[in-house]
Order: sequence, then structure tokens, then C-alpha cells
Amino acid sequence: MIRRGDSGYALLATLVIMALAAVFAATSVAAVLARQDVAAADRGAARAGSLERRALAAACLAGRRGEWGSGSGAVSGAPGHNESWRAGWSLSLHPSAAGWPQFGLTAEGACGRARRSVDADIELRREPFACGLVVCGDVEADASLLVDGSGLYCGGSVRGREWVSFGPAEGTPPTDGVHGDLWPQAGVHALGGIWVRGVEEHSGGPAPALQDTDTDSAENAVMSAVSTPSEDWMDTVDGWADDPGSALDRGVLRLDRLPASSDTLGGRLAGSGLIICLASGDAAVRVVGVRPSGWCPVLVVSGGDLVLGDPTMDTSFDGAAVTRGRVDVQGVTEIGGGMYAGTLRVADPLVVTVAPSWRTRPIPGLVLPVIVTLVDSASAGK
Repeated sequence: MIRRGDSGYALLATLVIMALAAVFAATSVAAVLARQDVAAADRGAARAGSLERRALAAACLAGRRGEWGSGSGAVSGAPGHNESWRAGWSLSLHPSAAGWPQFGLTAEGACGRARRSVDADIELRREPFACGLVVCGDVEADASLLVDGSGLYCGGSVRGREWVSFGPAEGTPPTDGVHGDLWPQAGVHALGGIWVRGVEEHSGGPAPALQDTDTDSAENAVMSAVSTPSEDWMDTVDGWADDPGSALDRGVLRLDRLPASSDTLGGRLAGSGLIICLASGDAAVRVVGVRPSGWCPVLVVSGGDLVLGDPTMDTSFDGAAVTRGRVDVQGVTEIGGGMYAGTLRVADPLVVTVAPSWRTRPIPGLVLPVIVTLVDSASAGK
């Protein structure tokens, strides 16, 4: 039995318990909401970071295509509700110590109130397989092969060394403007052997050229100068390729019939260069024609074999030829830029010239953006 005086205390106790329960419930709800806010903020920050990386990748892809040639620019996107990314770049006043163009870049990603950004210094280098004259396999020379501004970097053996010369003229010390840090003087650098008139150069034959290195020499760093274009690179440039139109007819690509300069595909700047991709097939594609000085460079890419030149006409162009197959030189050919071949046979004179300023003259499709410094920052917003 509860007396009347006790009922007041019971009511008070009940009210206190109810108040404590309400406070506990409110605290629990607040804690749950706080955890939800933290989780949402974490998801927003993670998504902002993903968008920032997307912006950085998109900017580098634009650099590979040749869109950085004007000195400054930007790319952006809005993939979802309240989501955005953007990257902008500008040319630095001075090139790197090695001579590569340097750019400052800022990439940003935003999701809701979350922000992520990164500041980077980027050098526009060249794909290593296309620096100078690079041959993955063997080289066979039966005619003059003159290389100016580069060495001959070979992953196999070189036969016909007596036909290979370096430098702009006789009597001028030939310099290696591509891998001068390894070999100041231009020469033949082979992972296999180097043969002069049928005799191996470094194994009891004629006195070897001092600048040459091969498997028998004391020092050979040729593996650092010889690499192969990847499947990803081949697929990527194929997606950027220009239509050669009537310039490609019945297995012959006429370089002189390609535009001197045009509004090219994939966002490249007008006049920055053409990319011509040739389908792999059983028959080699012949590349001929003279492109006058001042016409835009051409990157010729093939997964199969190429024939450079024709006995009835000269061939000359600025740019590069890249094929993982065989290159046969069957007519006087001059290339101002570089070449990569799976194997190389020189039956008629070939001249490959790498200008001293080649690092500052990027060829669309061969540009390789390299991040030198990277500073990241994040903001959760207000």
C-alpha cells in the first residue's frame, strides 16, 4: 500500500527516469547522426580524391595527344550530381636541366562539400622507345646509314658497321644528343655483336670504333636505351589516328599527299602533327614522298612491316616511324625526328636526323608526361 506522501516521490522518480531516458535517446540519435555525417564526409572525401585523380589523368592524356603545345589550357568534367573535376596547366619559363619543357599543373576534384586538389610539376618527355634511332632486333646495312644527333641503339646485332656513320659531316666530332649522359660521342650500341665487313668488331677483328659498345665490350648500357611500344600505347594512338584518305592507296602511303597542316582529331592543336596508323597485314606498307620543310610532322605507326622509300623517288619527312615489325629501306629516305623498328635492313641510303632542340619539339602521340613533384591537399568544406 502506497501512502499519499509516497506517491509524490514515486511520480518524481518516474519523471526523472523519463527525462534520463529522453536524454539518452537524444544522445544516441545525435551519435548516430554524427556517425552518418562522418561516413558521408568520408565517402565525399574519397569520391573527391577519385575525381582529383581523374582530372590529373585526363590532363596527362591531353598532354600525350599534343594539347599542351599552346602553353596553357584546361580540361574539366561533371560526371554526376554535385560532382566535378578540373585540371589546368601552364608552361614554366624555363625547361628542366635535361632540356624537357616543364609545366605547372593543378588538378581538383569535388563531391558535395568535399574538395581535393593537387599541385604538380610535370615534364613533357618522349616515349623512350622513340628517342633517336632504336631497333629492338637486328640491323643489316648494305647501304649508307647516317645518324646525326643520336646513336644507333640496337637490342640485337649490327651487321654492316662499315656503312654506318655519325654526325653532320666528315671530320666533325659526332655527339649523342639523346643519351649523352651514357655516351657523349655518338656510336653503335648493341646488345648483341657488331660486325664490320663480316668480322665481329670486338673479338679479334678490325680495331673497334672507340665509341661503340656491344656484348663483348667492357661497358654496355644499351638496355636502358632500347624499349618496346606497349599494346596500350599502340591501342591509344590508334584511337587518335587521322584518316589518311586518298594518301593511302593499295598499300602505298604518299606522305606528300597528306595535309601540310590541318585541324586534327582528338583535340590536338592545328598543325601540331598528324598520326597515321597502318593496319597490320600480310603485306608491308610502302611509305614514300617528300614533305617540304615547314609542313607539320607525321607519326607513322604500324604493327606490321614497313618499306621506306622507292627506287624511283626520294622520301623525306619530319616526325617519326614506329613499327614493331621489319623496316626495309628501298629508296633514299630522310627522317627528321626518330625511328623505332623491330628489325632494320638498309638497302638504300637512310638519314636519321635528331635536331639539338628535339626535346622542346614534342610529336603528338610520342609525348610522355612525367610527374616530377606532387603536393596534395584536402578540404571537407563548411
